[in-house]
Amino acid sequence: MTTLPTYETFDEKSKHFNLVKVETIDDYNKIVETQKKLNGIYRGINTSKYKIYTSLQRQIITKDLQGKFCIEDYLHNFRQNKILQKYFDTLKFETSKLSIYSYLQHYGAPTPFLDFTINFEKALYFAIENFDETSYVEQGLIDDYFSIFFINQTDFDLIEIPEVIRSLKDFKRLSGDFFSRYEDYTHQHLVSHVDNTFTINTCKVFLISHYEEFIDIYNTYNNIRIVAQEGLFIHNDYLDKPLEEALKDFFKEATIFVGSGLDEIDDPQIIADNEKYIEDLEKNRGFQQRLEKNIITSFEIKKSLIGEIRKSFTLQKGDIYPDPEKLCWQTFEDSLPK
Repeated sequence: MTTLPTYETFDEKSKHFNLVKVETIDDYNKIVETQKKLNGIYRGINTSKYKIYTSLQRQIITKDLQGKFCIEDYLHNFRQNKILQKYFDTLKFETSKLSIYSYLQHYGAPTPFLDFTINFEKALYFAIENFDETSYVEQGLIDDYFSIFFINQTDFDLIEIPEVIRSLKDFKRLSGDFFSRYEDYTHQHLVSHVDNTFTINTCKVFLISHYEEFIDIYNTYNNIRIVAQEGLFIHNDYLDKPLEEALKDFFKEATIFVGSGLDEIDDPQIIADNEKYIEDLEKNRGFQQRLEKNIITSFEIKKSLIGEIRKSFTLQKGDIYPDPEKLCWQTFEDSLPK
């Protein structure tokens, strides 16, 4: 077993985040009021030393699975499970890789997904839900803090992929028409074809929002907990880079000029295309500069404040992890005569 890398100090962590220390309850209340005026996504962790690894990365690193684990086998085995396949078919969910990852994620299985939420308080719940005030002893270390990560909506353009999704809708329709002419065609052929095209046209890191265009291609909104948690995902396909490092790396190739033997030809169309390429290249370099400035704010909140924070906390476990059976029974009991 290999130990998962962590941060030893805030100085080390500050290389990858915009750190905001929260030392008093007044500091905390100011953060809460400020965040009410902003839109973005949040993720909470119970100790500040942890890097933002996906659950799949944690398995690969700690169990020394680099070069041994095959993600395609993982997806294949899911699709071969008759109960899971029937469940997806019945609800008309695609067994695309993103839909499968979403389902696995919310039942605790390893995936390249990272859970985020649009709700600050729900991210806070995840960070402090298991904190035991009675046994806590301050150590004077980074372990004395927990973190709430925040990515402002103003930076979503760096990680969103709406153009890819829009083009895939047409691609899926045209591919379906094409494949349907073959006798051995199955719907899974189409799903695999769209999956491959999606992979080719996306970088390793991207935001998965639940807007309608995305759901038409990949239904990642297939679990009641996602609804309750107001959740969405960031996909990180690196096997070893935590999100904060991956954000600085995934877009670099798009900033590198690639020449062509046609560059010197005086054809007006080629000249126009080349000018557009240079224009896009400069735009990409601007994106990369923004990514390297750290787009994640990390609120480093002292654990000694958790008792005070909980006094104004309204969320309960059922709000975050709804139990469908309890919800159904509660509906019945609420309907009984008083």
